[in-house]
Amino acid sequence: MYLNNCIGEQNYKLFFTLIIYAFWMCFMHNLTNAFVIYGLVTNDPRVTDRQIFFYSSELSMEFIITLGVLCILNLLGLIFLIDLIKFHIELKMKGLSTYEFLKLKEKVSRESKIVIKVNQELRDELQQEEFSRAKVKGEQEKLRKILAEEEVRKLYK
Repeated sequence: MYLNNCIGEQNYKLFFTLIIYAFWMCFMHNLTNAFVIYGLVTNDPRVTDRQIFFYSSELSMEFIITLGVLCILNLLGLIFLIDLIKFHIELKMKGLSTYEFLKLKEKVSRESKIVIKVNQELRDELQQEEFSRAKVKGEQEKLRKILAEEEVRKLYK
């Protein structure tokens, strides 16, 4: 996904560190929420005692559902961050910056669609032309044979 924003070479290390830290933060947040949800669903005394101590009552089912929804949303963020980290590792391995990658992709995709279409049209035209030439040559051969046979008949008449 292109966000119309490229990371400069001087800031690249900081950016990569930022996305790694964001990944770990989302991961730890999901892990913590999963333990809390598990504790609330199984009525673990360590969790229920603390919630009564801090909130003076038991937490409602809406709270558990909210935590579950937040875990799902956080999981989507984790998937995005994993994809982003993987993409930037691939860029580093290829020795490309994000700007170079986008320009290369833009150039290849634009040319390839047009070139593929034009080449296919040219191939189709050439095949049609070759077929037409072969057909004409076949008809010319038949006519030559017929003319040659007629000349032979005229000579023997």
